[in-house]
Amino acid sequence: MDTKNYKLVYSTDPEKNKKCPKCGELLIECVCQKEQVVIVEKIIAKLRVEKKGRGGKIVTIIDNLPYNEIFVMNLVSEMKKRFGCGGTYLLLENKCAIEIQGEKLDMVKNFLKEKKINYKG
Repeated sequence: MDTKNYKLVYSTDPEKNKKCPKCGELLIECVCQKEQVVIVEKIIAKLRVEKKGRGGKIVTIIDNLPYNEIFVMNLVSEMKKRFGCGGTYLLLENKCAIEIQGEKLDMVKNFLKEKKINYKG
């Protein structure tokens, strides 16, 4: 049966009734971009400190992370707790980035070493 030509209205099969946590559509109709499986040893994060366009505030950017929202969300949450600062993550086209408030380059490098994530910068 071709799933592209019809929309599921009702089913008693619990597997067909599961919904995508991101978009809320049924899993068989979900169009979300599939997340990559994270292999920590293959990640090469790019680190930099930015000040331009932020009202004079300094932020530390960790760029070139794999497109996996759960992995990046947990990573930024752990960094914020450990460093005692604010931060967020950005989902770009094929990769993710993390912004940590303040000039925390040395702390980020030590954190990434602990997690066995390679980095440049």
